[in-house]
Amino acid sequence: GNRPAHLKGKIEHAYRALLRIHMNARMDYRPNIIDALQTLKKRELAQKAPFKARAYDTVLRHIDQLSGPIRSMEDLAGIKGMGDKI
Repeated sequence: GNRPAHLKGKIEHAYRALLRIHMNARMDYRPNIIDALQTLKKRELAQKAPFKARAYDTVLRHIDQLSGPIRSMEDLAGIKGMGDKI
């Protein structure tokens, strides 16, 4: 419309920021988390640390059993094997 240019830019910036927040709230981080844990597991196996690799396996199994998307750390609360190190 007839908005001054400096306001138009600020409004567009605010709209894009709100859109990003909305999209992130709907995002399922499960694939990213699984990929990262599998990479860490492979690293532990390469470093001859089978017990640490098995710990990643345990967490991966429990994540696989979760129903619904993983949108925040709260969605991972109570998973067996999740702690300070994983």
